[in-house]
Amino acid sequence: MESNIRNGLKLVVNSSIDANNESKKLGNPCDEENVYTQIINAYTNRLMARRLKPSSIKSNIHTINDFFLFTNKYPWEWTEHDFDQWCAYLYQERNNCEGTQRHKQNMISRFQSFIVESPVLSGQCEINFGKKPTIICSPENLIPHKVIDENKEKRLAFTKEHLKTLWNYFDEQIALAYKNTSKSLKVLQRDKVLYLIIYYYGLRANEVAMLDTTDFIHNPKKPEWEGFGGIIVRHGKASGGSPPKRRTIWTISNTPVEYLKWYFECVRPLFGFDENESLFLSERGHRMNPKSITQNFKEHLRCAGLPFINYSTHCLRHSYISHLSENLDLSPRFIQDQVGHTYLATTQIYTHLSDAFIAKQLSNVIGRQLNKFLKKG
Repeated sequence: MESNIRNGLKLVVNSSIDANNESKKLGNPCDEENVYTQIINAYTNRLMARRLKPSSIKSNIHTINDFFLFTNKYPWEWTEHDFDQWCAYLYQERNNCEGTQRHKQNMISRFQSFIVESPVLSGQCEINFGKKPTIICSPENLIPHKVIDENKEKRLAFTKEHLKTLWNYFDEQIALAYKNTSKSLKVLQRDKVLYLIIYYYGLRANEVAMLDTTDFIHNPKKPEWEGFGGIIVRHGKASGGSPPKRRTIWTISNTPVEYLKWYFECVRPLFGFDENESLFLSERGHRMNPKSITQNFKEHLRCAGLPFINYSTHCLRHSYISHLSENLDLSPRFIQDQVGHTYLATTQIYTHLSDAFIAKQLSNVIGRQLNKFLKKG
């Protein structure tokens, strides 16, 4: 893997240098090229030491070289003015969204800090070219990370009535397929359990796609649930190029346990391919992918007469968080751990409290205040 990464990055670096040499006559191109290549290799080692994914490493190097080509300068010549011009170019010419531009800014900021803080690399630049690399990024020219939701597509939560309609739709279609001995019976049964699991465990599409039949664990406090006391998520969402995060999601309802038992006993065997440990299989025996899971879900919503334009499987995750938040016996921290959010503020963004819950809580607050007032009177 390491050789593949380096070969890919070498092509990126060399192509960038070749393009730069065509547009600029360098005083001593050989020395400058070698030093730049050494810096890129050293930074690649740093990223690999952090165990970033190959795709993330490649993205970092690509962004660095993009800035390198834009400025027509080497890192030890970069200035704040160069950085500001590049950021304006990303905004005006490339139409990068705020999140994308901030991500690229952070890549350049970390790279430049790495060179400046390295005595060897910084000293090499000063000895060979009489210039030391400087910090070109600061809070004044970096886009701050906001807590607000920056997604243009607003993902909504389903109401409990919506979900009841969806589950009833599956029951009706399964009964109809059974009556007509349709080939779609096992697919409908699989899909109902699939989307139930997404909702009752607050899973992402990729997380449920990567589940295996061996990812369930026992909860000693709930022996009646047998081996379905929780799920080990092995492919949680990564952050900052890190490997996928693992987390444990505890079962908190008897409903998914009943459906899982039924699925393992009656539905999963219908697909065959017992050597494949994937929990949810396609009809051809392959692991289901997140894209097909989302596309199928939208089609089920449409057939059930439910809104589907701005809805996806991620809305089931929103619904899970929202409905748990209405349970006053559960702490926000427990919900945060269940869904794998680093910050509680992110969990709060996902929360969509129902009008009935808000009205009930408001009535309780007003009632308590009124009682206090009457007692004082």
